[in-house]
Amino acid sequence: MSKFPEDLRVYEHLLWASRADVVVELGTQFGGSALWFRDRLRALEQYGRIRRGKVISIDIDLAAAREALSTADPDHGASIMLVEGDVRDPTLPTKVRDLVPAASRCLVVEDSAHTYETTWAALEGFAWLVPYKGYFVVEDGCVDVEEMRLSESWPRGVLPALKAWLATSEGSDFTVRRDLERYGLSCHPHGFLQRTAPASRGQGFIAKSREQDREMADGPAPNSGVALPCNSALPRTPEPSVLIDPDQALLRQAEHRAEAAEQRAKTAEQRAKAAEQRAKAAEDQMMDMRSQLLRLGDELFDERRYIAELDARLADAEGVVVRLHEELNVAQQLQDSSLWQLFQRARRRFYGALGGRESPLGRLVERSIRVLTRSALRKLK
Repeated sequence: MSKFPEDLRVYEHLLWASRADVVVELGTQFGGSALWFRDRLRALEQYGRIRRGKVISIDIDLAAAREALSTADPDHGASIMLVEGDVRDPTLPTKVRDLVPAASRCLVVEDSAHTYETTWAALEGFAWLVPYKGYFVVEDGCVDVEEMRLSESWPRGVLPALKAWLATSEGSDFTVRRDLERYGLSCHPHGFLQRTAPASRGQGFIAKSREQDREMADGPAPNSGVALPCNSALPRTPEPSVLIDPDQALLRQAEHRAEAAEQRAKTAEQRAKAAEQRAKAAEDQMMDMRSQLLRLGDELFDERRYIAELDARLADAEGVVVRLHEELNVAQQLQDSSLWQLFQRARRRFYGALGGRESPLGRLVERSIRVLTRSALRKLK
């Protein structure tokens, strides 16, 4: 059976709320969904919602379905009727009508070829079987939603055919119940249709009685699809308002919530982009700081090398100073000696005889004395 679990749960709500006792399934394939609908109807029988359930399943080739159903339930023929036919055959609806017990309430499920032609034929030929407040489900409109298409080989045309049929006078008796896509994901977008106006033909199939129409929304719906024993006490909780609220207030609330969620998603996306920009700016800033640190490291290395050169020069200067101190000490020792003092008096007299130290002859003698003095100092060292 190829159906979403979320959509199967919705079917359980629809069967309970509408008290459908006949499921007309257009498209049998291997018979898995026909067997599933039969089991759900049996559960409704145990709850007392219906008297006797029946499934009428239609397909152009039923060989595989007959084999699979016979394997799963050899007695399936008592509650599942297989009809071989093409949904596009205009005589098929009349044949099916003759198989539906009088005063039955039908749920029609369109699950045939999912093309425009077959979808239109199913709606045009079988919608009149649906009673007031009953449901017609057009399955697999996802084939026309690009985000949900898994293969290009899938057919197209379900949603265009549905939209065109709803614009007809017969289609105007139905309301699209988007609120029934209630579990977050559905393979049948826009496909849950409820008759909200009496049918113009097939009145014998609309309802069992006026009293049952009044009681249709009464009684509790189980919280799960598991059938309780017949002698179990049934809970008396009201049916969820989403299934009996024709003005679709919850649908509008859901749309508002979806819009708010979309706005929050956009805001989150904008914040994410802003955070990404801030992260990039921080990364660029870190790269700049790294470059600056590398430059500072190079400058520090140059400074250390320059300091080392200064230290070497300072050591050389200290050596020169030491040598100068030594020479100064030697000169001081020489100046303090008596021989030096005699020399100074003799020099003054000598300069006086030459006409003074500033005279040309005195300057010449002064230079000569300096040369001799340096020579003597070198010898003392």
